[in-house]
Amino acid sequence: MQHDTTTFNRHYLCPCGKHTVHSLTDPAGKTQHQILCPTCSLTFTVVHIPANRITQGQGLTLTLVRLVPLKDHLQHQKWVQKLHDLQRKVLKRCTEKHLPTFMKVVLSPEQPADRWKMLCTLAGPPTRSLKAFLNYGPRAQERMIRNHFHLARLPQIMSGLAVEDAEVQRLLSELTELGNKIHLQELRFLERGHVLQGKSVQQRHSAVVRAQ
Repeated sequence: MQHDTTTFNRHYLCPCGKHTVHSLTDPAGKTQHQILCPTCSLTFTVVHIPANRITQGQGLTLTLVRLVPLKDHLQHQKWVQKLHDLQRKVLKRCTEKHLPTFMKVVLSPEQPADRWKMLCTLAGPPTRSLKAFLNYGPRAQERMIRNHFHLARLPQIMSGLAVEDAEVQRLLSELTELGNKIHLQELRFLERGHVLQGKSVQQRHSAVVRAQ
Protein backbone atom coordinates (compact mmCIF):
# COMPACT_ATOMS: atom_id res chain seq x y z
CA MET A 1 0.00 0.00 0.00
CA GLN A 2 1.33 3.42 -0.93
CA HIS A 3 0.60 6.76 0.68
CA ASP A 4 1.30 9.85 -1.41
CA THR A 5 2.90 12.48 0.81
CA THR A 6 3.56 14.97 -1.96
CA THR A 7 4.02 18.55 -0.81
CA PHE A 8 4.35 21.69 -2.91
CA ASN A 9 6.50 24.66 -1.91
CA ARG A 10 6.24 27.92 -3.78
CA HIS A 11 7.79 31.32 -3.23
CA TYR A 12 6.17 34.48 -4.60
CA LEU A 13 7.36 38.05 -4.48
CA CYS A 14 5.87 40.01 -1.59
CA PRO A 15 4.35 43.51 -2.08
CA CYS A 16 7.66 45.34 -1.66
CA GLY A 17 9.34 43.07 -4.21
CA LYS A 18 12.40 42.41 -2.05
CA HIS A 19 11.41 39.23 -0.27
CA THR A 20 8.92 36.40 -0.72
CA VAL A 21 5.70 34.85 0.46
CA HIS A 22 6.05 31.12 1.12
CA SER A 23 3.20 28.85 0.05
CA LEU A 24 3.05 25.26 1.31
CA THR A 25 0.41 22.79 0.10
CA ASP A 26 0.17 19.50 2.00
CA PRO A 27 -0.96 16.12 0.60
CA ALA A 28 -4.54 16.83 1.64
CA GLY A 29 -4.61 19.94 -0.56
CA LYS A 30 -4.55 22.43 2.32
CA THR A 31 -2.39 25.48 1.58
CA GLN A 32 -0.75 27.75 4.12
CA HIS A 33 0.98 31.04 3.41
CA GLN A 34 3.68 32.86 5.33
CA ILE A 35 5.00 36.33 4.60
CA LEU A 36 8.78 36.03 4.96
CA CYS A 37 9.49 39.71 4.43
CA PRO A 38 10.28 41.42 7.79
CA THR A 39 8.73 44.67 6.55
CA CYS A 40 5.61 43.43 4.73
CA SER A 41 4.80 40.97 7.53
CA LEU A 42 4.16 43.95 9.81
CA THR A 43 1.80 45.76 7.46
CA PHE A 44 0.15 43.02 5.38
CA THR A 45 -1.70 39.81 6.06
CA VAL A 46 -2.94 36.92 3.94
CA VAL A 47 -6.70 36.59 3.46
CA HIS A 48 -8.60 33.65 1.98
CA ILE A 49 -11.93 34.66 0.45
CA PRO A 50 -14.40 31.94 -0.62
CA ALA A 51 -15.39 32.61 -4.23
CA ASN A 52 -19.05 31.88 -3.54
CA ARG A 53 -19.23 34.92 -1.25
CA ILE A 54 -18.07 37.15 -4.09
CA THR A 55 -20.36 35.54 -6.67
CA GLN A 56 -23.35 35.66 -4.32
CA GLY A 57 -23.65 31.95 -3.70
CA GLN A 58 -22.98 30.31 -7.05
CA GLY A 59 -21.72 27.14 -5.40
CA LEU A 60 -18.03 27.68 -6.16
CA THR A 61 -15.60 26.13 -3.70
CA LEU A 62 -12.53 28.03 -4.90
CA THR A 63 -10.70 30.13 -2.33
CA LEU A 64 -9.16 33.39 -3.54
CA VAL A 65 -5.92 34.52 -1.89
CA ARG A 66 -4.76 38.10 -1.49
CA LEU A 67 -2.29 40.06 0.61
CA VAL A 68 -4.08 43.08 2.08
CA PRO A 69 -3.17 45.81 4.56
CA LEU A 70 -3.38 44.46 8.09
CA LYS A 71 -5.45 47.40 9.33
CA ASP A 72 -8.10 46.77 6.65
CA HIS A 73 -8.23 43.09 7.54
CA LEU A 74 -8.71 43.86 11.24
CA GLN A 75 -11.59 46.21 10.39
CA HIS A 76 -13.12 43.51 8.21
CA GLN A 77 -12.87 41.00 11.07
CA LYS A 78 -14.61 43.41 13.43
CA TRP A 79 -17.48 43.78 10.95
CA VAL A 80 -17.76 40.01 10.52
CA GLN A 81 -17.89 39.49 14.29
CA LYS A 82 -20.53 42.18 14.63
CA LEU A 83 -22.52 40.51 11.85
CA HIS A 84 -22.47 37.19 13.69
CA ASP A 85 -23.54 38.87 16.93
CA LEU A 86 -26.46 40.58 15.17
CA GLN A 87 -27.50 37.33 13.51
CA ARG A 88 -27.64 35.56 16.86
CA LYS A 89 -29.55 38.46 18.40
CA VAL A 90 -32.25 38.67 15.73
CA LEU A 91 -32.67 34.89 15.56
CA LYS A 92 -32.98 34.67 19.34
CA ARG A 93 -35.62 37.38 19.45
CA CYS A 94 -37.62 35.90 16.57
CA THR A 95 -37.42 32.39 17.99
CA GLU A 96 -38.72 33.55 21.36
CA LYS A 97 -41.42 35.90 20.09
CA HIS A 98 -42.52 34.72 16.65
CA LEU A 99 -41.66 31.05 16.18
CA PRO A 100 -44.78 29.91 18.12
CA THR A 101 -46.98 31.98 15.79
CA PHE A 102 -45.23 30.62 12.73
CA MET A 103 -45.69 27.02 13.87
CA LYS A 104 -49.33 27.60 14.77
CA VAL A 105 -50.15 29.09 11.37
CA VAL A 106 -48.32 26.45 9.33
CA LEU A 107 -49.78 23.58 11.35
CA SER A 108 -53.32 24.99 11.36
CA PRO A 109 -54.50 23.14 8.20
CA GLU A 110 -55.57 19.57 8.98
CA GLN A 111 -54.18 18.02 5.79
CA PRO A 112 -50.39 17.62 5.47
CA ALA A 113 -50.51 18.78 1.84
CA ASP A 114 -52.15 22.02 2.94
CA ARG A 115 -49.52 22.47 5.64
CA TRP A 116 -46.79 22.08 3.03
CA LYS A 117 -48.48 24.72 0.88
CA MET A 118 -48.80 27.05 3.88
CA LEU A 119 -45.10 26.60 4.60
CA CYS A 120 -44.33 27.47 0.98
CA THR A 121 -46.44 30.61 1.24
CA LEU A 122 -44.87 31.84 4.47
CA ALA A 123 -41.24 30.75 4.16
CA GLY A 124 -40.61 30.26 0.44
CA PRO A 125 -40.01 26.98 -1.40
CA PRO A 126 -39.58 24.16 1.15
CA THR A 127 -36.39 22.11 1.19
CA ARG A 128 -38.43 18.93 0.68
CA SER A 129 -40.89 18.12 -2.08
CA LEU A 130 -44.55 17.58 -1.26
CA LYS A 131 -44.11 13.87 -1.96
CA ALA A 132 -41.21 13.63 0.50
CA PHE A 133 -43.09 15.68 3.07
CA LEU A 134 -46.10 13.37 2.92
CA ASN A 135 -43.85 10.39 3.67
CA TYR A 136 -42.86 11.94 7.01
CA GLY A 137 -44.70 11.19 10.21
CA PRO A 138 -46.37 14.06 12.14
CA ARG A 139 -43.36 14.71 14.38
CA ALA A 140 -40.90 14.63 11.49
CA GLN A 141 -43.13 17.04 9.56
CA GLU A 142 -43.18 19.41 12.51
CA ARG A 143 -39.38 19.28 12.82
CA MET A 144 -38.99 19.98 9.11
CA ILE A 145 -41.33 22.95 9.33
CA ARG A 146 -39.46 24.30 12.37
CA ASN A 147 -36.13 23.99 10.53
CA HIS A 148 -37.39 26.51 7.95
CA PHE A 149 -37.50 29.17 10.64
CA HIS A 150 -33.95 30.40 10.09
CA LEU A 151 -32.21 33.67 9.37
CA ALA A 152 -32.29 33.58 5.57
CA ARG A 153 -36.07 33.11 5.53
CA LEU A 154 -36.96 35.48 8.37
CA PRO A 155 -37.74 38.58 6.27
CA GLN A 156 -40.26 36.64 4.17
CA ILE A 157 -41.72 34.89 7.22
CA MET A 158 -42.18 38.13 9.12
CA SER A 159 -43.85 39.68 6.09
CA GLY A 160 -46.07 36.66 5.55
CA LEU A 161 -47.20 36.66 9.18
CA ALA A 162 -47.82 40.42 8.99
CA VAL A 163 -45.89 40.77 12.24
CA GLU A 164 -44.95 44.28 13.29
CA ASP A 165 -41.76 44.19 15.30
CA ALA A 166 -39.78 47.39 15.05
CA GLU A 167 -36.74 45.91 16.80
CA VAL A 168 -36.54 42.97 14.38
CA GLN A 169 -36.92 45.27 11.40
CA ARG A 170 -34.15 47.49 12.74
CA LEU A 171 -31.86 44.50 13.25
CA LEU A 172 -32.60 43.09 9.80
CA SER A 173 -31.87 46.46 8.20
CA GLU A 174 -28.61 46.70 10.14
CA LEU A 175 -27.71 43.17 9.02
CA THR A 176 -28.32 44.06 5.39
CA GLU A 177 -26.24 47.22 5.63
CA LEU A 178 -23.39 45.46 7.41
CA GLY A 179 -23.46 42.53 4.99
CA ASN A 180 -23.16 44.92 2.05
CA LYS A 181 -20.27 46.68 3.74
CA ILE A 182 -18.43 43.37 4.25
CA HIS A 183 -19.10 42.33 0.66
CA LEU A 184 -17.71 45.61 -0.70
CA GLN A 185 -14.63 45.29 1.48
CA GLU A 186 -13.98 41.79 0.14
CA LEU A 187 -14.36 43.06 -3.41
CA ARG A 188 -11.75 45.72 -2.63
CA PHE A 189 -9.46 43.02 -1.26
CA LEU A 190 -9.72 41.20 -4.59
CA GLU A 191 -9.31 44.28 -6.74
CA ARG A 192 -6.57 46.07 -4.77
CA GLY A 193 -4.91 43.28 -2.82
CA HIS A 194 -1.52 41.86 -3.77
CA VAL A 195 -1.90 38.80 -5.99
CA LEU A 196 0.46 35.85 -5.59
CA GLN A 197 1.44 35.52 -9.19
CA GLY A 198 4.13 36.43 -11.67
CA LYS A 199 7.57 34.83 -11.78
CA SER A 200 7.91 32.44 -8.88
CA VAL A 201 10.30 29.83 -7.69
CA GLN A 202 8.50 26.50 -7.56
CA GLN A 203 9.79 23.34 -6.00
CA ARG A 204 8.10 20.00 -5.94
CA HIS A 205 9.01 17.54 -3.26
CA SER A 206 7.63 13.99 -3.36
CA ALA A 207 7.97 11.11 -1.02
CA VAL A 208 6.29 7.73 -1.06
CA VAL A 209 5.92 5.79 2.15
CA ARG A 210 5.44 2.10 1.80
CA ALA A 211 3.29 0.49 4.44
CA GLN A 212 2.90 -3.21 4.88
